[in-house]
Amino acid sequence: MRKPVVRYLLFDFFGTLVRYDREVRATRISQAAEFARGLGCTANEAEIAHELAAVWRELERDAKQTLREPHWHTAAARLLERFGLPCERRAMTGFTDAYHADWCEGVEPIPGIREMLLRLGLPAAIVTNTYYPPLVPGQLRRFGLADSFQSITTSVEHGFRKPHPTIYQRALAAARLDPADVLFVGDDAECDYHGPKAAGIRAVVVSPVPVASVPEEDRIGHILELEPWLATTKTC
Repeated sequence: MRKPVVRYLLFDFFGTLVRYDREVRATRISQAAEFARGLGCTANEAEIAHELAAVWRELERDAKQTLREPHWHTAAARLLERFGLPCERRAMTGFTDAYHADWCEGVEPIPGIREMLLRLGLPAAIVTNTYYPPLVPGQLRRFGLADSFQSITTSVEHGFRKPHPTIYQRALAAARLDPADVLFVGDDAECDYHGPKAAGIRAVVVSPVPVASVPEEDRIGHILELEPWLATTKTC
């Protein structure tokens, strides 16, 4: 059976186009800890990291229930409050910027992704969950990928995270797309497969192992396998 025509690609970002170190959030926060100490915090880096991890767990718990995306400033404010530090905008912004710098040390592009996108030659956009608006655009510029995508839809700017249906609808509307022409590519079954499918978008999951809820014909083992997968699909 011939696959539907693919005229446009929507990509998840983290875990799909870039690798990232999940442990940085919890353990390696030297710049954020230094900023907090500059505000008068007497805790050491490990203590600050421990409290920050607790803050993220609280925010994640709430976000998973409501699908409303928190902002990094919210995490910063909660952490500063726990240490009795000032929570005015300058402090929240400064701590967020320092933590952002720490976090980004663990991010790197998937080797070969830029070259693959050039070979594919299809218009593309990004739809991603993130807590901080500048994060994804900044990483795209850092890795020389900014010109590869026509738009970026982030959960923090939209207000809801994947798999909330409105985030896919917003991305489609921004690019004036017909869902039938689009393929969504990502590494999370719920957010990047079932969510897009519910919005009428065909999807493929990037996973090295089978995913119980995803048909094998809709799975690729590595992002670079998208190219041969699409070679069996009519594109225009």
